[in-house]
Amino acid sequence: MLHQATHDSLTGLANRALLNEQLSDDSRTHGSNAVLLLDLDGFKEVNDRFGHHVGDQLLMAVAQRLRQMVRHDNLVARLGGDEFVVLLRDSTADAAVRTANRLLEGVGRTACLDGDSTVQAQTSIGVAVGADTPFDTLLRQADEAMYHAKRSGSGVSLYTGADDPPPPT
Repeated sequence: MLHQATHDSLTGLANRALLNEQLSDDSRTHGSNAVLLLDLDGFKEVNDRFGHHVGDQLLMAVAQRLRQMVRHDNLVARLGGDEFVVLLRDSTADAAVRTANRLLEGVGRTACLDGDSTVQAQTSIGVAVGADTPFDTLLRQADEAMYHAKRSGSGVSLYTGADDPPPPT
């Protein structure tokens, strides 16, 4: 029952409850944490074109790729829908952005699903880093950065606290 309460039933990843629980453990949150928020681009179209069973297979493939690409002491979670979080403990902004770019490339590999459907999982990633910053704040900042990455088409964006620059004219 505890596992069901703290893990996503589709992907087996941690859920928000386990993420919050682990972050409240002071012994594991020394130093600066980085939150990477990933949102799959075009996920609705995958569901519409191939069906929800293929969308679920894509979510499971992305979850497996994320688990394989981060260190064992970091945490990968599915917040719901097509949103994933990677918590990097004791990370700098530069290291977090490097990890985000590596995840962007790895998640974006083509996946063969449902026997014959080929889908490429594009994603946008927002990165927020802070020492002694509450998780909810880092998650909100990463969300802002992720939407900036989507709008700009950059794939990865680091939250800096500055407003988005005006679009080029």
